[in-house]
Amino acid sequence: MRKFEGDKLLVATHNQGKLEEIANLFQPFGIAVLSAKDMGLPEPAETESTFIGNARIKAHAAALADIEAQLKRLLGKQFVVDTPFERLQHYPRYLKAIVVRLDKLKANPARDAQLMAEYGPLWTNYERRAIQLAKMGTVDPQIEQFRWLLEELRVGLYAQELRTPVPVSVKRLQKQWEGIQFG
Repeated sequence: MRKFEGDKLLVATHNQGKLEEIANLFQPFGIAVLSAKDMGLPEPAETESTFIGNARIKAHAAALADIEAQLKRLLGKQFVVDTPFERLQHYPRYLKAIVVRLDKLKANPARDAQLMAEYGPLWTNYERRAIQLAKMGTVDPQIEQFRWLLEELRVGLYAQELRTPVPVSVKRLQKQWEGIQFG
């Protein structure tokens, strides 16, 4: 039996009633419950005959949607021009990490969902701030650096064996975000 060690749980549902019921069950344990909708994930058709089968379908769909969004961000129309050379050098590792993640997803979709739940709030914070800055026509080097640390975090979470050039973890980045936000 696997032990749940996180403080966030991604529930692959768009059903608000189901989400509230599950959130109430986990609340006494200090576990926050996020929905697929909270993460901007699609809701695939439940075509399996068992709960576990449908959960696997949803976990795979969520991971694939996340990977697709990551690839769109990394490989925009002018990514070679828009991406600093120092970051382009890391692209082969980022892409390899996606392949490793897909391989691991087959064996343990629940772990992938847990890691997405940990990563998601950090990305959301960054994205909101980046959108605000873009609307103001401003660039903040700290925010840009944070964006690339998030990419390194993906490597660290999903393909740790590929290593990162700097130490990254969810807790480190949460602390760094607090420094950016309030510093």
